[in-house]
Amino acid sequence: MKAHKHRDRPPARYSTVENSHTAVLPGILASLAGLGLFAIIAEAVIHLDRITEWDIRALQWLHSGTSPLGVEFFTAVSLFGAPLFLACLGLIVAAFLIRKQQWNHLAGWCVALIGGEILESILKFLIQRPRPENAAPLLAHFSYSLPSGHAMTSMIAYIMLSYVLVTVWKPGRTLRIGIVATATILTIGIGFSRVYLGVHYISDVVAGFAGGTCWVFLCISATIFRQNRSNGGKERKP
Repeated sequence: MKAHKHRDRPPARYSTVENSHTAVLPGILASLAGLGLFAIIAEAVIHLDRITEWDIRALQWLHSGTSPLGVEFFTAVSLFGAPLFLACLGLIVAAFLIRKQQWNHLAGWCVALIGGEILESILKFLIQRPRPENAAPLLAHFSYSLPSGHAMTSMIAYIMLSYVLVTVWKPGRTLRIGIVATATILTIGIGFSRVYLGVHYISDVVAGFAGGTCWVFLCISATIFRQNRSNGGKERKP
């Protein structure tokens, strides 16, 4: 009887795969939700649905209350989502992960940031939504409007950074909450700054958040899956 029970016990590798699938499920669902929201917004913009009218009205209403101090403040906030700043952040975090020899996290971090930049450029080119009026003087170079690059890449960078810090640094519960809250507030602030400065419509920013959510949680899920498989392989070694 005991031998029979031993034969029916599932091999360790199957348990590892099952645990990996369970661990990545929330990330996959979040990724699909982001993809669905992005698709809805993109389709509405391409077909010039009422969302475009709401965008224009919301932008006009917001700009009626802008101030020089507000412009200076949100210009500074916007810099935290600029390509140069995120590139520097990417190198710093990559160096940290190399020092810690966290190769799975390093791969996930690099794919998230580099892939996110490429994906954002492709989406802009495919949709080709014009920028709001009077946006040109505030732009360093020409690019299309949807999705907002600042919103999308900030979502990817700061959510992925939160995941890296929580899983590699392993801080206490209070600090973990602080890291995630800071990343969330900063990301939202960067997105709002793009609308306040008049370089994006609200739907551009929301689409950027949605696209960023889709990509970053896909990368996090892949990193978790690889990490669990790697840990399972180490446990099976004699």
